Amino acid sequence: MKSRYPDIVTASLKRNIQLGVRMEVSTLTCRTYQYMMKKAERPLTLTKMAGRERSKNQIQWQIFSELVAGKPLVVFSIVELEDFWPADLLAEYVEKNKRLVIELSETARLFIPGRSFRSLSAMSEFLAGLSQDDSDGKSGDDEILSVFERMVSYIAGLDLRSRADIAAFLAFDHPAVADLLARTSDLVVRRKIPTFRPPDNVHTSVSSEAGDVAVLSDDSIRHVFSADGPAQRFVAGFETRPEQVKFALHFTRALKREEYFLAEAGTGTGKSLAYLVPALLYYLESGSSVVVSTHTRNLQNQLFYKDLVQAQELVGRAVSNVLLKGRSNYLCLLRMHITRANASHLFDSRQLSELASVLIWKDLTQSGDLSELEGVSVKVRREIECDPGFCPASLCAHYSKCFFFRVRREAAKAKLTVTNHALFFSDLVAESEIFGKPGVVIFDEAHQIERVATDGLTGELSRSSFSTLFAPLESTDPAVPDRLSNLIGLRVRQCDDADLCDAIRETGKKCRELVSEVSRIENSIFTTIERFASERKLIASSYSLRERLTPGHDLLKRVAPALSQLYSALEALSARLSRLLHGVDSGELIDSEIVESESVQSVARGVASYQTLVANLANHQDTNWVRWLEISPSGWHSMKLAPVEIGDLLNKLVYEKYPRLAMTSATMTVEGDFTFLEERLGLDKVNSDRKRRVSLSSSFDFRTQMRLICTAYLPSPKMDHYGKMLSKFLRQLFRHYERSTMALFTSYQAMESVALDLGHEFPRLVRQDSSDSADRALNEFIKLKPAILFGTESFWQGVDLPGELLEILVITRLPFSVPGDPIDTARMELVEKKGANSFATYSLPAAVIRFKQGFGRLIRTRSDRGVVIVTDNRLVKSNFGQVFLNSVPAEAVIASSWDEVQGAIDGVLSRL
Repeated sequence: MKSRYPDIVTASLKRNIQLGVRMEVSTLTCRTYQYMMKKAERPLTLTKMAGRERSKNQIQWQIFSELVAGKPLVVFSIVELEDFWPADLLAEYVEKNKRLVIELSETARLFIPGRSFRSLSAMSEFLAGLSQDDSDGKSGDDEILSVFERMVSYIAGLDLRSRADIAAFLAFDHPAVADLLARTSDLVVRRKIPTFRPPDNVHTSVSSEAGDVAVLSDDSIRHVFSADGPAQRFVAGFETRPEQVKFALHFTRALKREEYFLAEAGTGTGKSLAYLVPALLYYLESGSSVVVSTHTRNLQNQLFYKDLVQAQELVGRAVSNVLLKGRSNYLCLLRMHITRANASHLFDSRQLSELASVLIWKDLTQSGDLSELEGVSVKVRREIECDPGFCPASLCAHYSKCFFFRVRREAAKAKLTVTNHALFFSDLVAESEIFGKPGVVIFDEAHQIERVATDGLTGELSRSSFSTLFAPLESTDPAVPDRLSNLIGLRVRQCDDADLCDAIRETGKKCRELVSEVSRIENSIFTTIERFASERKLIASSYSLRERLTPGHDLLKRVAPALSQLYSALEALSARLSRLLHGVDSGELIDSEIVESESVQSVARGVASYQTLVANLANHQDTNWVRWLEISPSGWHSMKLAPVEIGDLLNKLVYEKYPRLAMTSATMTVEGDFTFLEERLGLDKVNSDRKRRVSLSSSFDFRTQMRLICTAYLPSPKMDHYGKMLSKFLRQLFRHYERSTMALFTSYQAMESVALDLGHEFPRLVRQDSSDSADRALNEFIKLKPAILFGTESFWQGVDLPGELLEILVITRLPFSVPGDPIDTARMELVEKKGANSFATYSLPAAVIRFKQGFGRLIRTRSDRGVVIVTDNRLVKSNFGQVFLNSVPAEAVIASSWDEVQGAIDGVLSRL
């Protein structure tokens, strides 16, 4: 290694003085090395920039530039320096010195997939833990150099089957990393650091030990969770929680009596173990398998990799278990092989670097789950993910190593499967029974079931959906063959009869004509839609615009003749594609021909699906479906439809099928009542004797851990000047309390307005971008703490920020649904038709459950302290505000001035 890097400069940043969200003073220590021997050290004191200020740290920039000139620079991350020097200045330096700048965070992202390092110390601890050898990577007080040495040893020890391609793909955007890979290709290290592999999603080992297994009983449950039981031995920091025991006991009784179990369990109850232990005991006693379904990826992973491991220890038996996701979540080895060969035609330089990261990960992953990867764009992912239209199944050359079919095979045999709501319901609708016939089904995050099931049944008609559907039949890209022509040629080659060959060619010709006909009709439909939108001046802003298409709507009348023509053309195309595919002899096909056949088969399935969608759109008198026009911010138009109610479907697909079923969440009731959820999910039609309902409070002491404050002196959010007053209040709050703070908004437009008003004053203000997932903003917020985070819908739930990561939570508006939302409007109309008040029985309960989700972001552990501030005065001034207050475990402090707000906050935060 010494001969490969004769000169090197390391730069490590250490926070020196932290003055909250407005100012920071840090020290950047630069060390110069020759053959890994330190020659010089220069500390630079840097002051954090405010807003667009460019005058700070200019002398330090000059010194830094002279130190690193012409030498390899090793840093944790260039991005963290943007707080002290302008981003364009750093970008210019990096662009000119691409081959010299080695970012350890970026290198780790590439070569240690599935792990996210927010700090240098975290990376150092991880690498040291892998090797468990203190003799390597010690470089005095220079942690940067220590981590760099360990990283070089780690990379040198990796067995990468595509090393040359990886280096070639990285060379465009990350030449320094490509150079590092080349330098380590033949490096012999004294001790190789063991390879990190992301955890497997299949656990097939089972206990072989003999002995009695605890039966499913109240006594067994009490023993497991008792002060001297297994939980005390196997769960770190375990303490008996009465609410957890109650949950487990009630679920045990529900299992034994074939009851549906509805359980609201507040944060900190320990509900995961409370349902996993009885479920495992039920399996061990009866032999019937268990399925646990969640909504969020984070909870899926926590259940599978942590809670389920503990639960098996508690019952004293290991069972085969699987973490199963939808097909598109897995890497397709066949598509990976084709994409790699055509990469230069498909991708730009940035995407080639992403493909390099995929190639590295491919040799390390055990599961093939693409969620283990970070920084991979939609473009690259779509070229490598499993696609049912591309999959030749058992005829594929990669079938024996296929990640997707491996986990599917194991899921069919598994005794406990962890999955997600979307996959569970799509499997029920498709009747594919990938979960077998489980004896127990558990829905965690059950408050999301209606939304997920509705999304899964929502259909879309758009230019892009048609383009995607017919792409395999119309491609002009040399990297993607015209599969219809290839399939016709394949059928002709397999055919011995000249007349039949002519018929095959004629069928293929007719297919092309029908595709053209469908495209023509589709174009006329969307020309009509776009003209309609233009006439009405319908233009989307930050979020998509939706206009409901009620029976007799002018747009539906305009497109009705074309929809009828489209249905007929799709019906004819479906028949001819089926005829073309019917005579294919798969046993005589080679791999490439199998792909051609399967791709056209996928188009045929898609055409059949679109027939149903078009028929439902055209039959606009059917009030069981809600239809709407949607216009995206980028100007794309689509027609969509969704079921108004899903209760009858759930009864047919779920309740009639599974007698032992549990639904649980931290937010299921309104004022302790399950009625709203039961009505939305069709459980009101189930005999009450078959339902067991339990509402369990949190184990946290909310009276001492937090305060709920309502700023009654601010105007109503319905007033025009509310936004300005909100900005003024938040400015006062952020200046006085420099703590990690999250503000939740119900509107992206409102959030943007306040962020633009305040952003230049608070450089550590992070806001959710409309085009981003929440992950980017959340990671930046955590890295910058104490900081300010502005978020909309995705931050109201599933965000876990314990301790100092979140101490002040601001709810800027009670979360009622957006006025005019087509689905909500249709559902409210249905409620009114049934003789009930739609606000009281639909809008208000839905808002309360969402409010409870937002409220629950603050207190995540017993040691957390903080305040929730609601700036919507309707919480205490409206006739419905008390319903919100009755549904959360806190009494509101009504503040009539800033001084009263401050006093309430100080009462909690002063103890931190």
